[in-house]
Amino acid sequence: MEALQAGEAAIDPKDLTIQGRLRVDAYKIPFPRRFQPDRPQFNPKIRWLTEREFVNDLARFGKEAEASQAKAWMEQKLNDPTLSEEQKEWVKGQLAKVTAQAERAKVFDGTDDPAGTDDLTASLDFLFERSMLNDDNTPSDTALAPTLGKGRLDDEGIYQDLKRRTGLTVREMLTELTCKVLVVRQVHNQTRLGKIRSIWVLAIAGNKNGRLGIGEAKSVESGAAMQKAKLMAIRNMKPVPRYEERTIYGSVTAKFGGTIVKLDARPPGFGLRASARFFEMFRACGIHDIAAKMPRARKPMNAVKACFEALTNQKDPNEIAIGRGKKLVDVRKVYFGGNVL
Repeated sequence: MEALQAGEAAIDPKDLTIQGRLRVDAYKIPFPRRFQPDRPQFNPKIRWLTEREFVNDLARFGKEAEASQAKAWMEQKLNDPTLSEEQKEWVKGQLAKVTAQAERAKVFDGTDDPAGTDDLTASLDFLFERSMLNDDNTPSDTALAPTLGKGRLDDEGIYQDLKRRTGLTVREMLTELTCKVLVVRQVHNQTRLGKIRSIWVLAIAGNKNGRLGIGEAKSVESGAAMQKAKLMAIRNMKPVPRYEERTIYGSVTAKFGGTIVKLDARPPGFGLRASARFFEMFRACGIHDIAAKMPRARKPMNAVKACFEALTNQKDPNEIAIGRGKKLVDVRKVYFGGNVL
C-alpha cells in the first residue's frame, strides 16, 4: 500500500485529467476494491441464482430502467417553455407516480406481473453486465467472470487427500490427466438377508507423458465406485519407459492369471494396433506406435492388468548393457542420423 500511495503521489492530477483514460474493456481491474486493505473476504453464502430468482431480478431491473427513462423524459419536459402551467402540473403529477414506481421496483419480489420492459437493449445490458450470483451485483476481480473464491474446483474435498499424497494440484488432476473406466462388473454377496448387489469398476489414469496407473473399487452405487476407482488409478500411477517417447523397448510379454499379453515395438507412423482397452491405456501413457496380441484367455480384468505389468516392467537396454559391461549404441542415430528411412 505504501508503494501504491507513493506512486499516486508522484502523478500530477493535471496529467490525469489531460492524459488519463478510464478503461472500459473486459479486462479492466476494479482498482478501489482490488487493492484496498480492508477488502472483504469471499462470502461462502454466495450461490448461483435460481431460475425464479433470475426472472425476478431481470423484472426488477426492467422496471427500474423503464422508470428512470420516463423520469428523465418528464424532467426534460418540465424545462420546456412551450408548455402551459396546467400541462406542467400534469407532468409533475406523473413524475411523482413514476418516482414512486421506481422506489417500488427496488423492492420488487416477483409477486405481481414480472414483465419489466420491452427494451431489448436494456435486457442485453442486464445479461452482459449483471452478476448471476446472489451477491447484489458486487464487482469481482475480473469483468469476464464473477469470483467464486479459492478451492472452487473441489467443493466437496474429494481430491484433497490425493493432492497431499501425489503432490499434484486439483487443476492438474482435472485438466491434465486422462481417466477412463475400462471394466464394469456386477457382483453379488449372498447373505442371510439376501443377495447384496455391488458394482466393481476398473479404471486407468495417465498424463500422456510416460505415466500410467490402474485402480479398482467396489460400491453399491456405480457413480461412487467409478469415482473411487479413478482416484486409486491416479494414486497408483507409475512411470512407463518409452523409446523416443513413442513406443516401447523391443518386445515384452506378461502373464496375469490365464491371460498372456504380447507387446511389440513398431516404427514411427505405425499407430496403435490393439484392442479397445489396450488402445486407451497406450494413449493415456503417451505411446503412439505399438502392436498388442492376446493368444488366449481374453478376460477383460486380467488383460488390463497384464498389459499394465508389461508396460511398467520393461527391460531397459541401457541397464542390460551396463550389467554386461558393454556400451549401448543407438543404431538409428549412428547409421541414419536419427532419421527414418
